[in-house]
Amino acid sequence: MDDDALVAEQMAYYRAQATAYDRPYAQYQELRDLLEVVDELPIAGDVLELACGTGQWTPRLAARARSVTAVDAAAEVLAIARTRTASSTVRFVEADVFAWQPPRRYDTVFFAFWLSHVPPAAVSTASSRCSTTPGRSPTTSPR
Repeated sequence: MDDDALVAEQMAYYRAQATAYDRPYAQYQELRDLLEVVDELPIAGDVLELACGTGQWTPRLAARARSVTAVDAAAEVLAIARTRTASSTVRFVEADVFAWQPPRRYDTVFFAFWLSHVPPAAVSTASSRCSTTPGRSPTTSPR
């Protein structure tokens, strides 16, 4: 499967599964524990969250950042993410992470459970064009 087809398949999946996506967090303590990893990461300043999904991580990032810009391609997951985060310092953006051109640079670029879904070259390109500090992209993706 080529990279474009892979990305299209992933986007279709997340749109279709938006309301069911968080069920494993209720089923598995390990996933709930993993959310606390954010507290150990060097999150600071203005944060860009790529592929924010349903916003599991967004409130935790917002608690430690000056601002958070949370980007995802699927309106369905963004609608859920908005209900999780009441912070006025969070801005949600519906955009294809691979095509989106950030209007500025960010102090921290964060993404979780994203690496296993996308072509490796696309990840480094998307992350590097957004960060003020090369190489500062804390992640929690297990793959």
